[in-house]
Amino acid sequence: MPNLCANHLDITGESPQLNALEDWLIGKSPLLAYQRAIYQSIKLLVAGCAGIRVPTLLEHETQPVQWHFPPLPQLVSPGTTGVFSPENLAFTRWLKLLKCNPILDKHYCQVIERYWQQSGLKDIRWENLTDAQQETVNTLFHKKYADWFGTLASDKPISFAEFWNDMGTDALPVQAFPMDMRELIPTYLAYELNGFSGGLWHPLSDDEPDHERWRNFQPRSSSYGLYLDLYGIKSPKAYNLYYNRHNTSNITVDFDSPWGPPNEAVMEALSKRFDCQLIHYYCEEGDCFCGRGEYEQGTQIERVSDELVYGEADDEDMSEIIGPDYILENISHFGG
Repeated sequence: MPNLCANHLDITGESPQLNALEDWLIGKSPLLAYQRAIYQSIKLLVAGCAGIRVPTLLEHETQPVQWHFPPLPQLVSPGTTGVFSPENLAFTRWLKLLKCNPILDKHYCQVIERYWQQSGLKDIRWENLTDAQQETVNTLFHKKYADWFGTLASDKPISFAEFWNDMGTDALPVQAFPMDMRELIPTYLAYELNGFSGGLWHPLSDDEPDHERWRNFQPRSSSYGLYLDLYGIKSPKAYNLYYNRHNTSNITVDFDSPWGPPNEAVMEALSKRFDCQLIHYYCEEGDCFCGRGEYEQGTQIERVSDELVYGEADDEDMSEIIGPDYILENISHFGG
């Protein structure tokens, strides 16, 4: 586990908004739209690699198309246009959307849900796949197991057959995260498919004419790097969460985050989402930094960055943190 940064939030707002905030804090939500879209897209991707669904002509197209997906050639392995069917048409629309690396906001999650329903994949059971198709699915599931299934909540092992049958439905035991910041700032599909570790997308060949088009599909275009860019931390959730609802209009929250605090964009999004005012205090003893930010209805009002202040060293060359005062008064531990 990396060094942890200690965070404290002091939040003031209307009671209904703080009620919703409490639910978000503890992950009291059913399968979230972005999670559903990711798992539906995983199954669409795997179905393409296994030849269960193949790209076909769209409505406005009259001539066969040579399909090309260099980051994962197996996804369009037939190469040429497949048999027209409503199911293949839905897969083709999803494939064209994937090339654009859509943001997983409400709109695009609904679009993916529609393509998923039209693809008919929820009705294709594991036992109906051919041996070759099962082998392809097994290979991909095994390769990306930690990234795709490592956060599932289950008290018993789940077979790949069960994964296949349940993906994209409420039957898949998806884990809820405390303070899931992907609900505040949407993530992106191509990075989520590549996962935290990366390695799903293949390196582009030197003769690929359009490297810029595929810049979001590099082997190392992982959710790890994306999370650092979007949220300022490598894992957009809270660790060691504790909160106290003092009254109908005030709540305080203590949590840890890896290496550093969530960035200003997260705090702005939080204060906008729940129409509240908040003060964010943070510190990390290992690197001796701390700070304070104030936000109101989506706008940063003030931000201060500081260093922790230490007293004189004792006989064992140890010293206590003695400042700044706003850290001593608001944070129960100093991270590290």
